[in-house]
Amino acid sequence: YPNAWFENEYNPSRTSVTLEGVKLLDEQAAPAESYSFVLKEGDETIEAVSVSAGGAIKFSTIDYTADDIGTHTYTINELVPDNADPAINYDVHTETVTVIVEEKDGKLQAKVVYDSDKIVFKNTTKPGNLKLEKKTSVPGSDEWFNFRIRFVDKNGAAYTKNMSMSYSNARANSSKPDAEGYITGKIKENGYIEFKNIPAGIQYVIEETDLPVGWTLTSAVGVTGTIAAGATQNAVLTNTYNASGNAELIVHKELVGGDLKAGQFTFELLDDEMNVLQTQSNTAIDSNDKAPKLDEYGEPVLDEDGNA
Repeated sequence: YPNAWFENEYNPSRTSVTLEGVKLLDEQAAPAESYSFVLKEGDETIEAVSVSAGGAIKFSTIDYTADDIGTHTYTINELVPDNADPAINYDVHTETVTVIVEEKDGKLQAKVVYDSDKIVFKNTTKPGNLKLEKKTSVPGSDEWFNFRIRFVDKNGAAYTKNMSMSYSNARANSSKPDAEGYITGKIKENGYIEFKNIPAGIQYVIEETDLPVGWTLTSAVGVTGTIAAGATQNAVLTNTYNASGNAELIVHKELVGGDLKAGQFTFELLDDEMNVLQTQSNTAIDSNDKAPKLDEYGEPVLDEDGNA
């Protein structure tokens, strides 16, 4: 263990030590006055201090006299306030420091024994999540839609660390963004994909790419934003199907036992709500002619010579 000796050459009957440590937030020095710590010997509170510049934790000097010869065990804890920031994971471990006071060569000396990393408290900002959902105008649609998401830090640099995921009716090429910060994937109706444990402050942009024919993106909610500590950012992409086209419908009418006269029968074309779209009459056909045989798609069946 790292040790430190403190000597007072001018007063052999007295010696002192100063206990110091460091406070980190997300591996960086914590801002001054942001966190507080208490120093105790047994149940007795010696002092409470706040972080100073550079994340320094520094308690007042402790003086010893010949009456204090022996071993002194101190504990240091971070004071978590009643109004603790819900976005912060507080370091609640106890640091134990031992001071050995002894007389050596006629002088009083104090040796401080720390653990391997001395006095260090590390707080972290809670991570957040990003959830992408898909909605469409066609319930039960089995169409897959392509998406890509780019993650960058506050400085605009690509964020490329691995994330955990959960998903349904969706898939991604990876849980780790590529060198440019991109993750790509596919998602379909009522599907979702959620990226978890993303550091707070990471920014994201979601895009839909290579839309299937006939589909348009009609709503994009929450597709840009910043990951918030301890929260889930929600994004929803909604697509509508509005393909158009035309078809020619041919219906054959046969009159058994007689000639079919033009306009003898009338036919209506209805939509799915029974609305009349078109009205047409038949053309003439001689009784010696046979109505062509149709296949399952309503097309005339041709013989080997190509005749109906």
